[in-house]
Amino acid sequence: MQKVHEFSCSKGEPDLHFTLFPPHQVAPLLNAAPTVLPRRPSPALKPIEEEQDSSSVGGSGWVVVVYNNEVNTWDQVVGILMKATACTEEEADIETWEIDRLGKSVVHHGGEEMCQKAASIIRTIGIQVEVMEA
Repeated sequence: MQKVHEFSCSKGEPDLHFTLFPPHQVAPLLNAAPTVLPRRPSPALKPIEEEQDSSSVGGSGWVVVVYNNEVNTWDQVVGILMKATACTEEEADIETWEIDRLGKSVVHHGGEEMCQKAASIIRTIGIQVEVMEA
C-alpha cells in the first residue's frame, strides 16, 4: 500500500504512531476486520486551553463542527482547516480523518466570533459547517 502521511505523537503518553493511507486502499481491509477504537482520547485531539475568559471573543465556549460530504477531496479539507483555524497539517489530517470516517469532527474551540469567522472560511469550499455552544 502507498502511504499518504505518517506522523507520531508523544506528549506525556506512550508513543503513538499514525500512518494514513488513501481510502480506496484501506476500504477492503476495514470491511474484512472489526473496527476497534481506543477508549482514551489521543493527546493530539485534546483542545488547547485558552487563557481568555470564555465570555470574551477568544474564549472557549463555542465549537466549530465540520460534516463529511462526497464532494471535497482530502487535500481540500486539510488545506481549508489549516487556513481557517491556523492548525498544523498533522492536526488537520487527524480532523479530516474524523470527518471522513466518523461523519463529523469538532475542528475548533473558542469564542463565538472566532468560531463564526473560522466557519465562514471553511464554508468557502462548500462543506457543511455548524457553530454551536460547547
